[in-house]
Amino acid sequence: MTTDRDIGAATRSGAATSLDWAVIGPFIGTAILGAWDGKRMAAKVSGPRLQRIFAVVLLAVAAFMLADAVT
Repeated sequence: MTTDRDIGAATRSGAATSLDWAVIGPFIGTAILGAWDGKRMAAKVSGPRLQRIFAVVLLAVAAFMLADAVT
């Protein structure tokens, strides 16, 4: 949602000519696939379990980022 808003704002402001679509494209594709996969997973897994899975994934990403920053 934020990406759509930001792209719309950049387009209206005239900054769209300076956007690097080769960088933005994969993010948009990943967001679409993530939303589709999330919808599919939400139909099979309970809400509290999804929250725990999301928390574990966020902690894992944070741990990798910390390890990367320290080394």
